[in-house]
Amino acid sequence: MLAGSHNEVTVRYLMSRLQYLHLDTGSERVVFGQLYGLCDPTTFQLSSNGYTVFKAIAWGPVEAVLPFLARRAQENTGMLGSTTRELDLLKMELWRRVVRG
Repeated sequence: MLAGSHNEVTVRYLMSRLQYLHLDTGSERVVFGQLYGLCDPTTFQLSSNGYTVFKAIAWGPVEAVLPFLARRAQENTGMLGSTTRELDLLKMELWRRVVRG
């Protein structure tokens, strides 16, 4: 099964359901998919918990790819909040690295 989502709440729910069903995180039966460049903290959370995550890249002429990307942007209207959160996470990580050396 390929679970495709950028929604952090949905991903957490899926992870809990998979754990409830005793499906091994390394199982090839369940993988996650996301668009490249979107919700990288969610991708990191999945991969650090042992799940396989595929990143898809929209490829082709601009006139063919743009409608697809525009639809994804409309579907993910909460992305601005996610972007702010990602920026905060990046700042925290940078600070951690600077302080700890």
